[in-house]
Amino acid sequence: MRRLLPTDLAWAARYLLLVPPSLRYMVCVSLFDRVHSADKIRKRLGRATQHGNGSLGQYLATQPRPPEPFLNDPDYAHAIQVVSTVILHRITKS
Repeated sequence: MRRLLPTDLAWAARYLLLVPPSLRYMVCVSLFDRVHSADKIRKRLGRATQHGNGSLGQYLATQPRPPEPFLNDPDYAHAIQVVSTVILHRITKS
């Protein structure tokens, strides 16, 4: 997967707001797996796939997501926490 930007965190959290809280971690891991696979395929074939070019932001730009809520919204804070946990897990397992 390509490098992550702060916008990617916000967009992924907004995407997760459409998912019940109990499923967010699993959906987020699946999201990161799809984007990572797209990046590997892009590197091998030299072109984007149905899941994009390996950029989380590029993939999420094509997905539905609600407007960005305020940071003190508990549901949004939970979604940010889930995305942050998945990011931390991925960067520390390498």
